[in-house]
Amino acid sequence: LPLPVVVAAREALAVVRRTPQIRRDLQDRIAQLSEGLGMALASPIASIVLGTEERALQASAALLEAGLLVPAIRPPTVPPESARLRIALSAAHSEDDVADLLAALDAIS
Repeated sequence: LPLPVVVAAREALAVVRRTPQIRRDLQDRIAQLSEGLGMALASPIASIVLGTEERALQASAALLEAGLLVPAIRPPTVPPESARLRIALSAAHSEDDVADLLAALDAIS
């Protein structure tokens, strides 16, 4: 790996070690999203399978209009008829951010 990538990764690990609250906050957001979606999540990445490319693209566009970046993942990245939304949480997301996302997802479903 290039040296800047290695240095950045080491610093990111150091930040996480110095600030355990970051991990707790992210775990709290994962639990909130998991509960809101009604699905068990083991990571900060969640997929909502919508089926058609058109449906996934429309949902992604509607979420973007609401100020939420939730990309549509489509074939050939995923099998045909399994296009989906990909949600990626980070420790920088707040409880309100996740609540807004859940409300927006509810509004488009």
